[in-house]
Amino acid sequence: MLGEPFDAERFHCWTLVRRALSARFDIEVPEHGGVSSTGDLRDIAEAAKREAAKGWLPVDAGAETPGDVLVFDFIGSPAHVGVVVADGLFLHVSEGIVSRVESYRDHFWARRLCQRWRHPVIAARDPAAHDEVLPQAVRLR
Repeated sequence: MLGEPFDAERFHCWTLVRRALSARFDIEVPEHGGVSSTGDLRDIAEAAKREAAKGWLPVDAGAETPGDVLVFDFIGSPAHVGVVVADGLFLHVSEGIVSRVESYRDHFWARRLCQRWRHPVIAARDPAAHDEVLPQAVRLR
């Protein structure tokens, strides 16, 4: 998942979150109703809202753990998602970049971070089991 190029039709931020949750936690999150391009950013927000209504739990700032989904405001409303991979780091992809790990505490991201969600399967796990999503070999140092 790391280093994959953005593709509006096949690989966008929601697709990456779905793949990460499936690969690491065996959690299947449905596709989100036809969102396939950056022109549909509000649909990404709606998809996140629909998923959250299925029992996802809000996460307080500073309490993020690997697997939590972060929602960012880019157009005056939620419009981008990523997944926490380690303390302070998230995996995401957007137009013009390949999927990468960045700090969500960095000013650019921190001022846009508007929601944090935890899937019920992850919430039910032992907190000690909340290890990094990415293997050691691809972690940022």
